[in-house]
Amino acid sequence: MKKLYSFLLFSLLFSFGVKAQLPDGSKIPAGLTLTDINGNVHVLQDYLDSGKVVLIDIFATWCGPCYFLHTNHVLKNLWEAYGPEGTNELVVFSIEGDASTSHEDLLGTGTNTQGDWVTDVPYFIVEDNTVPTKFNLTYWPTMYIIRPSGQMLLGNDYFFNNVFDPTFDYVYDAAFRGADDASVSATYTTKYFCGEYQQGSFVAKIKNMGTDTLTSAHVELLVDGQVVRTKDWTGSLLEFKSANVSLSGLTLDASSDLALVVSTPNNGTDEAPYDNTYAWSVIQPEAKQTATFTIHTDFWPEEISWTVTDPDGNEIASSADLGGLSCDETYTQEFAHTTDGCYQINIADGFGDGILNGSVNPTSHSCTTENGQNSIAMGAISIALDGGVIYDNISYGSGISIPFNFTLETAVEDIKTISGTRLYPNPASTEVYVDLTSESNTTIDIAVMDVTGRIVSTLGKQSLIQGQNQLTINVADFATGTYFLRMTEAKAVKTIKFDKM
Repeated sequence: MKKLYSFLLFSLLFSFGVKAQLPDGSKIPAGLTLTDINGNVHVLQDYLDSGKVVLIDIFATWCGPCYFLHTNHVLKNLWEAYGPEGTNELVVFSIEGDASTSHEDLLGTGTNTQGDWVTDVPYFIVEDNTVPTKFNLTYWPTMYIIRPSGQMLLGNDYFFNNVFDPTFDYVYDAAFRGADDASVSATYTTKYFCGEYQQGSFVAKIKNMGTDTLTSAHVELLVDGQVVRTKDWTGSLLEFKSANVSLSGLTLDASSDLALVVSTPNNGTDEAPYDNTYAWSVIQPEAKQTATFTIHTDFWPEEISWTVTDPDGNEIASSADLGGLSCDETYTQEFAHTTDGCYQINIADGFGDGILNGSVNPTSHSCTTENGQNSIAMGAISIALDGGVIYDNISYGSGISIPFNFTLETAVEDIKTISGTRLYPNPASTEVYVDLTSESNTTIDIAVMDVTGRIVSTLGKQSLIQGQNQLTINVADFATGTYFLRMTEAKAVKTIKFDKM
């Protein structure tokens, strides 16, 4: 199992049953009363009735993400700024809710804990294992922002997505908004396509972030900054409640930037407009000369695989071509053009968590490289078309498919800036050397192809200096046969034939 030390974006999931966790806009459980570790009894409704916002953090002493938040003093800072000794607008309850833990674990002296949860904590600490069931808890930690109306907003994203942003006032923005305020979100992410991008409809999720009931809003769909679809929504949403707004679909035949925008809540001015836009892109990748896939494995190479298919569905390259992958190693494949059309790169991860980059648990792997000994994974990935990277996201879960158009633009001339080219020995057994003279400092792409046109080795971009240059190509692992060394500069190509004995 892969285990990260940095829990910034992931909460540790723990199932409590079949009920769904209380969604945004739910009312606080009726009659909720908490007793802190000093014996003080707190009726939460009393705080709400006095106009205060209540922040609830439900955690377990053994939970890594919980302790990460604790040791970053986020709750302490909020208490000091907005609690009784600050503006007196907010109260914070940190509730240890796991029945398997003890008071000693809370103090940091037990065996089922991340450390000390009590020392120098100014806010209220509670031990109550009945609280998770009242909130239908599904994971640790769970954090709710509760407004005086009793309406609740799940606050995990506000904390974990912004923990390193010193300018972000974690819950103040969500808790103390004005009367008329709406936000918009959606599930669309960057989409790659060949030919046409078609979307039957677009669904914008609008949420009432204001204190007044939201009864109307204006929703727009923009393509490259131009409004192409609009809808005036009417309804009735209490604080933190949401509604889906559908707009008719469209077809695009070029890369475009899309955005959903909400405005004029209750026919007024939105008082916090920064979350009124949800943006994403649709991209039509194109290659005319080269397509290259590069990956640096993490500590679990056995989970990584990929294939490349041409427009006819034929597999033209795969991870299997490289044999077994090693940990903490860089691999590069350049794909051969077989016919014009839509190619597809399919990347898969057997564990379902993509490639890792960062500190990991030393007991979770057996990689013995220098990075492995330090347990710092350096996983990376890139897909480059004609030298430009179009994809480098390592967080692809169990897998992703990236299509791209590959229309070979035939070189029209030899590389005129290179002369005196000589390849030797020929035939070769282990290495071949290429001597050449360049008229100026330049960069060329170098690859080796077999007689079928399949790329068997790539040296990538090589810098040449003005004057004499020598290149070395390792051919020791090549099968006996005929090969072609291809040098490319822009649209110019020089090819040299040689034999491997």
